[in-house]
Amino acid sequence: MAWSIRAKFECAILDCPEWSGQNTKPQCYRKYSLDACCSVREVCPPYDSSVKCVYNGIEYKEGENFLPADSCWRCICQEGFKGKIEEPFCRRRVCGIQTKYQEKLQSRCAPLYYRKPYRENDPFCCPNKWIC
Repeated sequence: MAWSIRAKFECAILDCPEWSGQNTKPQCYRKYSLDACCSVREVCPPYDSSVKCVYNGIEYKEGENFLPADSCWRCICQEGFKGKIEEPFCRRRVCGIQTKYQEKLQSRCAPLYYRKPYRENDPFCCPNKWIC
């Protein structure tokens, strides 16, 4: 009798305040880090930093998160940001393919990328479906 054992990861469910719809206090904002999935803290006036970043005509405070249009990058406003989408200010968005879709990968399924009609300008960052 042959046994077939497949390794498997169980992903933790993150309870980020921003994902559960918890709003910030008036005039406050969430501060992020590229190394964290959730915001790292809430910043309220008086702000302890004068760092500001401008990208595509929009001003961001230190630690604010932004997703540049037509890219697969996630950026955080940090001192030294000069308006360029590059490290250490930005990182490619993580799809979590190796952990979220491990069963499909082990079954040798192929990721399928296609444009959604209502999001024609989005780049192909993460797979939409799988072909098995």
